[in-house]
Formats: sequence, C-alpha cells, structure tokens
Amino acid sequence: MKSVQDKIINSVGWLMLLFCMFPYIGLPILETNTQPNALFFAIIYFLLTPPQKYPFLIKYLIFILIFVTLILIFSDFSILEIKDWGNYLSLCVITISSYQFLLYQKGDFYYLFFFSVLLWGITGGIQTYINPNFLSFLVPIWANGADGYRGVPSLASEPTYYGLICLSMLIIYLINTWYNRSKLLGIIIFIQLVVFSKSSTSFAVLGLGLVILFIFNAIKLNIKVITVIILLFFLGLIFISFFEDIIYTTRAYSLYKLTTQQPELIFINDYPINERVNHVLFPALGMYENYLIPKGFGHFGEYLLEKSEEEYWAAFFTNPVFRVDGKIRIMSGFGKGFFELGFLGLLIPVFIYLGIKPKLRKQNIIFFSITLFLLVTLMAFPFMTSIIPFIIGNLLFVNKFNEN
Repeated sequence: MKSVQDKIINSVGWLMLLFCMFPYIGLPILETNTQPNALFFAIIYFLLTPPQKYPFLIKYLIFILIFVTLILIFSDFSILEIKDWGNYLSLCVITISSYQFLLYQKGDFYYLFFFSVLLWGITGGIQTYINPNFLSFLVPIWANGADGYRGVPSLASEPTYYGLICLSMLIIYLINTWYNRSKLLGIIIFIQLVVFSKSSTSFAVLGLGLVILFIFNAIKLNIKVITVIILLFFLGLIFISFFEDIIYTTRAYSLYKLTTQQPELIFINDYPINERVNHVLFPALGMYENYLIPKGFGHFGEYLLEKSEEEYWAAFFTNPVFRVDGKIRIMSGFGKGFFELGFLGLLIPVFIYLGIKPKLRKQNIIFFSITLFLLVTLMAFPFMTSIIPFIIGNLLFVNKFNEN
C-alpha cells in the first residue's frame, strides 16, 4: 500500500505532466507566453525524489545549468537575464523529473495524453465553428487569428503555437508507439494541425521532416520502398483531383504558390515563417561570428539591431510586423543555446540525437520523431515551453525501456 508521501509525490508528478501538455494555461498576472506551472511542479518532484543513475545527456544538462547559473551570478540580474536563465532551468529540471516520473509509471500516461489531445481538439473545433473566444480566459496572452485564412489558437497563445503543439503531440504519439493502441488518436492530432491551426510554420516543419526521412531512406532504397513511394505519389494525385477546390483555398497551398513563384516575398507576406527563420539564422550566425565562444545573456537584441542595419541582411527585416529592439529574446530553443552558450549549446542537439541508441535511430518512426523534435526545437520552441523538455525525458525513457 502506498504511503501518504508516495501519493503526494505521485500527484505532483501527474500535475507536472498535465501542465507539460498545456504550457500556455496560467494566471493573468504572469504576462508571458509559456507559463511556469510545469516547472514549479517539476522542481517539487525533483526535490521529493531521490537522485538516480542518470544517462549522459542529463548529466550534460546539469553541467549546462551550473554553467549558466555562474553566468547569471556575474550578470546584472535583469528580468531579461533571469528569464534566459529560467529557460535552461526548465530544460534541466523538467527533463530530469519527467524521466524519473516515467520510470516510476513505467511510461504509462496514455489516458492523460488522450485527454489532453481531446481537450486541445474540442477547444480548437469550438473556436473554429462556434465561438472563436472559447476558453480564451485560460491563456494570459491570447491572440485569435481566425479570419478564414489563419487558424485558431485553441489553448495556445496563437495559431502558430497551436500547430507546433500538435506536432509535439504527434511526436509523443509516435515515440510511445501509441498508433498500436489507437489510430483515431493520430487522426485527431492531424485534423487539429491541418484544419484548426493552419500553421504555416508547422507545415514547413512537417514537410522538411518528411524530406529528411525520404533522404534517410533513399540511402537504403529497395524495391519495397520504391513501390510505396510510387503508390503514395499516385494516391496524392487522386486526392488532389478530388479535393482540388478545397486545397486551393488552404494556407499550405498559398505558401507553396508563394514559395515557388516569388520566394523572396515569403519574408514579407508570411510573418510566422519570417520570424522563425530569423530566430534560427541569426543566433547561428552570431555563434559563428563569435568563434563558438559563449556570449551570455541579454545580447541578442543588440546583435539583431546591428544586422537589421546591414544592407546584406535587409530582406530578412522587410516584414512590417517583425519587431526588432534591444529586448527581443530568441524563440528557438537550440538557437538560444547556439548564441548564448556557443559550442556548449551546439552540443545539446548532438547529445540528444546520440543519446538514442543506434538500433532505435534506424527505425523509421523513431528517426522521423527525433527529426521532427529537433526541427520544432530549432525553429520555434524555447526550452521554457515545458512540452519540449518533457519530450526529451520521454525519449530517454523510451531508450531506457528498450534496453530491458
């Protein structure tokens, strides 16, 4: 029989996991996109549970946290720098607590995940067809983009983040092989991504992930793979012929048309893609120009202002909505590590990939899932978005589970 202490620890773990699935729900007094609820419960869970023998990746994340804490100690302790430090605190603590909790639960959180997918979907569906402001009071910073062209935000702060949450849920669905339990669950996630969120960034990430998967398989092509590719191609043509009128009105088609006919205008006409590209390109460029030496916190805004004044990079700042000021923060998780930590940040995605056993990486679904995760974290989500460090903990658990 479980003791009272075990029940408390278990409850804290479930609350942490629940808020990892809903990183934007929070109190109105905290005017930030991602809310610290999951981090709060992850810290409590970490303090209440004994340390274990951690995999190498977690040991490296602990080292990163110690390193950035030293940077913070010798900084000005501004709000911006404390938030930047909190980004790495989330990466370390939520990853550790998620990994430990999944070990304790033997990876069984299917029903909570199913509930989360349904709640995101029901909210997105009601916002799309009935009430565009449904449950908006739960999200402190909320912007409904529903205008027939953009999608709805559901329980995220904007449609782009809703789409990226859908991709994150797809990753969780795939790495836990829950397609063996419910095909319907995967369909619900996909409907939310395409019909409700209509996120251009998510379409770009998913498309790039599929291209990488194709290249991965092209290296080891055989007659079965070639047959499947040809079959999918003809099925795609049939699908397009039947739903031609619908496809031509979608956001994905408008982006395809813009990219193929006037690719230089995508930065002007599509703000989300412009913003994501800038938050990947310029952190990497800053790392390169600084010779992979860590820059620390609070310098990206000044660096971006300098680049915006250079004629060579002018095309990246033509979108009138894109904001450039001294207080701007890096939205890319890996990009943030590149710019602020230099070569130490560059090693984070490398160790995440290498932390998964080769026999798992060779499986198409796992490889595709890891690829999607790396792309999502590179292009869109900071580590403060709690579902990202949770997925790292989940990947480490899946890796550990397959050792046994």
